Amino acid sequence: MNNPNGDRLNWREGKEKLIVPITSKTRIGLLTDMDGTISPIVKRPDLAQVSDASRRLLSELYQVITLVAVISGRAVSEVVEKVNLPHLVYVGNHGLERWENNAIKVDQAQVVAAARPHLDVVKRLITPQLQEGIWIEDKITTLTIHYRESLSPEASAAYLGPLVQKIAVEQGLLFSNGKMSFEIKPDINIDKGTIVRQLVSEYHLDAAIYLGDDTSDIDAMLALRDIRHEGKCLTVGIGVESSEMPDKLRANVDLLATNVADVEAFLGWFLSEIFSKKHD
Repeated sequence: MNNPNGDRLNWREGKEKLIVPITSKTRIGLLTDMDGTISPIVKRPDLAQVSDASRRLLSELYQVITLVAVISGRAVSEVVEKVNLPHLVYVGNHGLERWENNAIKVDQAQVVAAARPHLDVVKRLITPQLQEGIWIEDKITTLTIHYRESLSPEASAAYLGPLVQKIAVEQGLLFSNGKMSFEIKPDINIDKGTIVRQLVSEYHLDAAIYLGDDTSDIDAMLALRDIRHEGKCLTVGIGVESSEMPDKLRANVDLLATNVADVEAFLGWFLSEIFSKKHD
């Protein structure tokens, strides 16, 4: 849904047409990224905190809709710790990990294990090239190279990006850009889009909303659009704006939220709408 100038609308402007119909459905799913969506972006990932309002609203939504899921690029154990809400569905490492029965379940575990020595090679070759403020986060099944704290993030990306990509490809791994970071993961056809499809099917959803702010969320938005066109489920993708929002993400969302505080406002409004429909 667009303005005449082609810009995506804020969720407030598009809610009557796109989101209110979802609130009348029977099996509704709310799926969200973590960092930059329900948790403000910070310089170091370990300092990130899910906002109190987001946590409270997700907990209350869990009581009234079919599914509340957090889908993140972080290791799933870390997502569980940061969000700290029992009973939610947690997916980490861009879909490679899921939290089940208080333990990590790795999808295609044998393939992931076979990729680990190649991740080690990337780590060994890249480490000597790291400049001040650049560091590698080892998430066991994937690697993330962070350069947000470098003296010049733009220069660091230009220098390091092609090198990391070359080494990753040589090792048979997938390379992608994130917000002030590079992601390296096993060459497996699993991403946030495949996870969205899986959860829509698994929970028999007839409506789903996804919120996200980064490159990996593009796959989820594209999956939502395809699911909607297939007539399987009513879907809406909401992108969270920032100065670092990828252009391709903006181009493939249905609506926008301004920032984490605006996501909280959306969740509060959505919860109220669900309650009002249930008590009509």
